[in-house]
Amino acid sequence: MTSDLGTTGEKRLHSADRYELIEIHRSQIVEADYNPRYITEDARKRLKNAIAKVGLLAPITWNRQTGRVVGGHQRLRALDVINGNHDYLLRVAAVDMDEEEEKAANLLLNNPEAQGEWDLEKLGEMLKAPDLDLIIAGFDASDVFKIVGDQATDVVLTEIADRVEAVKQARENTAKHNDTTHSSHWFLVAVFRDDDDRLAFTQRLGLPNNRYVDGRQLLALIQAPPPVQVDNEIADAEDDELENCSVEELLEALENPELEADLRAIIEGELERRGV
Repeated sequence: MTSDLGTTGEKRLHSADRYELIEIHRSQIVEADYNPRYITEDARKRLKNAIAKVGLLAPITWNRQTGRVVGGHQRLRALDVINGNHDYLLRVAAVDMDEEEEKAANLLLNNPEAQGEWDLEKLGEMLKAPDLDLIIAGFDASDVFKIVGDQATDVVLTEIADRVEAVKQARENTAKHNDTTHSSHWFLVAVFRDDDDRLAFTQRLGLPNNRYVDGRQLLALIQAPPPVQVDNEIADAEDDELENCSVEELLEALENPELEADLRAIIEGELERRGV
């Protein structure tokens, strides 16, 4: 049986105790880029707030050989944020390991399979304590409510009620805002008999062959005369026929609605050529 007493009766460290508390500068500490653990933004905020309130309760584990963190990456980052920079001294649990042992120790310190689990009954009793500081404990009101429900303290239940009301109000404000400024009725649906009709429509208006068209393009076509497509051979023949016509005769031709579009284009061109 191993004893913590030496041969002369003096106390000595347990043989498993292999770290030494030393003071080093933050610049000497390097985060392990292989560290497989990550933390969510919400959890990071909880950890920072807890450390800011109660302090660092256990040292960062640091390897002398590599200068890397073995355990405590997230706490170290929280300290950096609290301090505002990396210019500070820190007591660390210094160990002396080669790289392979360091990586294995990193996994051990972060491995949930090598850690305990909550006894929910005991946890619930602790969370129901009215004087429990949830910030230091790293919980918030919603966590407590999930575990103990309406047996939570008045403070927790009040905070939950306030959150529910805030969410309800935010939804109402968003709905009201959408109704007045961002109505969902911002589109127009045009239905055609088949795809050929749709294609003919877009080609006639000079629009891209898409299922969706920018409403501003259609508005511009409404505000301006539609493009006139003139058969070049017909136009050339009619140009020859109209070359010697008077302006009055050309204008009279517009009375024929079937020829109006083509004649208008020909007449306008003729009028421009004649300088009228």
